Amino acid sequence: MGNLFVLRVMLLSLIQALCLGQTPYTFISLTPQRTESYFQTFTYQGEQRELLTVSTFLTDSTLYRIDTYRVAGPANAQSLLASHRLAVRREGATKIMYPNGQVYLSCLYRFDRLDGPFLLYYNDGALKRRELYKNGSIKQSHCYTPQGIEQPCPALYQPITFNGSYNVLQRYLEKHIQPILDRTGAIDAQVQLTINEIGQLTTIIINSRSKANDEDLITSIRAVMQAIPQQVPDQQNWKPATMDGVPLPEVQRFFVTKRHGFTYINMPPSTPN
Repeated sequence: MGNLFVLRVMLLSLIQALCLGQTPYTFISLTPQRTESYFQTFTYQGEQRELLTVSTFLTDSTLYRIDTYRVAGPANAQSLLASHRLAVRREGATKIMYPNGQVYLSCLYRFDRLDGPFLLYYNDGALKRRELYKNGSIKQSHCYTPQGIEQPCPALYQPITFNGSYNVLQRYLEKHIQPILDRTGAIDAQVQLTINEIGQLTTIIINSRSKANDEDLITSIRAVMQAIPQQVPDQQNWKPATMDGVPLPEVQRFFVTKRHGFTYINMPPSTPN
């Protein structure tokens, strides 16, 4: 697995957390992790070891990122020992580096919310994006070309989008999934699509509470998803998610419900019509 792929995947997890809002806790392993792609070191500080710095290194010992946390209270922490996970909240600085050692991202947290400057850099050290956050809310945003000229700021994280009309897609799904629900007796389904970095549909997972593991339901809905008509000639039906302009694999979810004889498809909240 290449360093660039590791960089993108780990960055996506961070940026999603930044863009989608606060969670009650972040759960991390009780011990430093070591994989074929990276390894970690833990440094505790404070009288009660309540502050934790996690340093992540690539396999060649290049420092990749630094994350700082405040460990949850003893009662919460001890209750998680059996699962080998530790409840923490982000507190203090987070830094992520390019493989060449230059800082890519630098930001500050307070009570698990972005609070203070959020900075992105080009790999030569030039400033790319400067934002100011207060209690999790963005107050200022400035973006720059590699030459230092200010330019418009696109959203840092862009979710998957359908390359066509979502209204057309919704009507197609309702029309073709309703007979499947009628035939199988299911009243719900959850559809999870994995869209890779070039917009290809690579994985389809179907679940249902009312008809769990019903092979007819799963196979039939999967076939409907695979047969979505091409919306734009010579283009994939999906535009991949991007983080800082870099395409990334991501999951798109649809929720299917049947009420009073009609089938409804709940599109993701961020999707346009």
